[in-house]
Amino acid sequence: MNTTPFPVSSDHDSAQPSWQQLVVLVVDDSATNRVVIERQLKKLGCTVLSAVDGRAGLRVIEEGGVDLVLLDCQMPDISGYEVARQVREQASQTSATRTRRLPIIAISGDTDAAHRQHCFDSGMDDILCKPIPPQALREALVFWCGMVSMGITGPESVVVDEALRVELSSLYRSTSLSDMATLEACVARFDLPMLQRWVHRMKGAALAIGAAQVVVSLDRLEAMSFPDAGASADDLEAVLEILRQQLHAF
Repeated sequence: MNTTPFPVSSDHDSAQPSWQQLVVLVVDDSATNRVVIERQLKKLGCTVLSAVDGRAGLRVIEEGGVDLVLLDCQMPDISGYEVARQVREQASQTSATRTRRLPIIAISGDTDAAHRQHCFDSGMDDILCKPIPPQALREALVFWCGMVSMGITGPESVVVDEALRVELSSLYRSTSLSDMATLEACVARFDLPMLQRWVHRMKGAALAIGAAQVVVSLDRLEAMSFPDAGASADDLEAVLEILRQQLHAF
């Protein structure tokens, strides 16, 4: 966790909020990611708001009342980096009416140093890597929302019951098969930049659901999608076929 001492955030006046008072906004274009993270937050007792893309997230933030934002970095309309930049720019123009900085935490499957620096340069405060361990999520809320770690009544872990597991698996499979159609169109057009964006989206969901073999295939597809990789459309299609089989079998 980044320990840069930014001021604690929010429009609320309570200096010591309870878990039930915390309002957390989840901004992620992946339905699977949103459901997994929302369930973790609700298990801790938080109130959860969600947004399906960057612009929707900005609208919720502008309405106020949010204590912390969990923000995906790669989204189809505007990136999480741009969302964070706009939030900080707006805050700087209205600093007289805000006394606290809104914590923005990146949620991402990327872990490289360049990505982390991009997050911080855009105005984000911290990074949680997908899949997000429940304890790491809890520690982030403790640190950034001014909670006291001693005496917290939130659960140590989030138990996923069988019914929820089936629900998440079904949601993941349906959304990923839909995303596959977009990947196929990208390969047909040999649109490598767009292919990278959708691979990243699918990878985040696969990490959240624990689909390890799918993650391996998506990593391979992502590596091949860079122009200097020299991959042909046939090479990409071969990996797509493996991915299709994995998703249909999930």
